[in-house]
Amino acid sequence: MLISYGFVKDHVKEKHIIIPGLKPYLSYSQKTTEASTFHSIAVLDDPADSKETVVKTLIILHDRFQIGNKLQYLVVVGDGKSYDHLIKLKAEYGYVLDWVLPYPGDWHILKNFLPIFIKIFYDAGLKELAGIYHHGATLKVLTECTKFSVSHRFFCHLWEAMLRCQIDAYKNQEAVIDWRKELDTVLNTVLSSCDHTPDTSEKCAGDILDFEDGFSVSITGKNYYCVALDEAHEMEINLKTKQAINAFSPTSLATLTHYLPYRAETLHNIKNQLCIEKTDSQYRETNKPFIETEELTIRQYLSELNTTSLFQENSECPLVHIFKITVATTDQSNCMLNYREYGITDMQKYIICFLIKSTELSAKQMHGRKRMNLKTVVPMKISMHKQKKEIKDNQTVISCLRKQIAFSKHTQKPVKTWISLFHFQEQ
Repeated sequence: MLISYGFVKDHVKEKHIIIPGLKPYLSYSQKTTEASTFHSIAVLDDPADSKETVVKTLIILHDRFQIGNKLQYLVVVGDGKSYDHLIKLKAEYGYVLDWVLPYPGDWHILKNFLPIFIKIFYDAGLKELAGIYHHGATLKVLTECTKFSVSHRFFCHLWEAMLRCQIDAYKNQEAVIDWRKELDTVLNTVLSSCDHTPDTSEKCAGDILDFEDGFSVSITGKNYYCVALDEAHEMEINLKTKQAINAFSPTSLATLTHYLPYRAETLHNIKNQLCIEKTDSQYRETNKPFIETEELTIRQYLSELNTTSLFQENSECPLVHIFKITVATTDQSNCMLNYREYGITDMQKYIICFLIKSTELSAKQMHGRKRMNLKTVVPMKISMHKQKKEIKDNQTVISCLRKQIAFSKHTQKPVKTWISLFHFQEQ
């Protein structure tokens, strides 16, 4: 599916046609989108990330959704801490909570993954690409992953640029020339039946993926703007509730708990009627200026990648920086090429030792998991101790030079060689 998207974008580029990005392409088959319904429950004055709060919430959900009568199971989504509480509560209560299906929030998982990608790959080539469009405070936001939309959009652009770079490298091989002509014939046939205007060219996307079986939420009922369940909570209930609060004392919160959700919804409706609610960019995926800007960014990244040795066939070449051509050390190569395998192995050990708690393992094996420091191509940081030692050594050298010059003036003899200087320093 994703490869076909890359070939389509590569082909229409040669025809000077701009089509929407990956999201409309994947969701093109979804002709209509049903708007989701949102409801708040009264747990505002309870401590967050608490086991007791999760239990209270489950009791409310059980009654509201009439578990056992209208529904047999309920998918309950949460962030990392909430999901951990749900798993532990199911283990503690057993069959009583069989109706609860814990599900880790997609948005929170992706949000927590972005800093890991930055740590592993930023100094391996992302730094040079990020500096094209991100500078100063924006670059800091990107590298520190403090704003999800900025970091996520950057990785989406970079992913597509690398995909199209890989396709270019594949097409340039002599063995696939005939196959390329055949592909061009097929795509030309498809494009000839489509309207090529930028506003309607998303018709060329094709029937790729249907989201109706996935856990997603549509806030407005419009196409191309479904979000994850936990992301919808952050965007709707959480955000609107925070905007409706004008006092933060425990007494006021206890008073507001039961009617605050209705107050938040009323405030939102009033702002919409007065046209003062902040407009969201939910229609930008099929907006011509947005599509052109996205394509320009991706092509800029692609042009930079095409200047490197990326995806060039050379099996004997060691792992090198694609821009600086610096060769990675053995430890760096081992970590960068095998970090997925290390992660899978460590996860298996964690499951066996801490979740399953296998009785076949000894006490040493149960607690024998060692922390593994991933060695990336990031430049080695000089410790304060080394910096102070280097300053002290430089001061010693300067002092020796001064003494040598003073001795030379006193004896009226020039310094013959630098060897005498270092010999004098050692003495």
